[in-house]
Amino acid sequence: MKPAAILAAALHRAAGEPITYRRGEALVSLTAVRGQSEFDPLDPAGVAITSHTTDWLVQRADLAADGELLTPAAGDTIEDAAGVRYDVRRPDGEKPYRYSDHAATRLRIHSQRR
Repeated sequence: MKPAAILAAALHRAAGEPITYRRGEALVSLTAVRGQSEFDPLDPAGVAITSHTTDWLVQRADLAADGELLTPAAGDTIEDAAGVRYDVRRPDGEKPYRYSDHAATRLRIHSQRR
């Protein structure tokens, strides 16, 4: 295992928490590390408006329902262990996720608390 993968696995074990990822009727229970991102989109007048997302770092292979990998999409939801729900969202019109490693084995999913 490469050093980056070892560090990612250690972070996952140490800071991971159980979540439920939902798309329609499909539910996936997995472990995620909670994070945050900041975006500075420009309004029509060219003024930056800062927004924050709650992010979830997950192993790509863990985000599977009925044997198929799910690609995060706006409209999906995430529920944490306390029952708080988050809507997967597209900040600044970007994709609602990004890969967090060069091998595309980990995802950072952007969400907003309901």
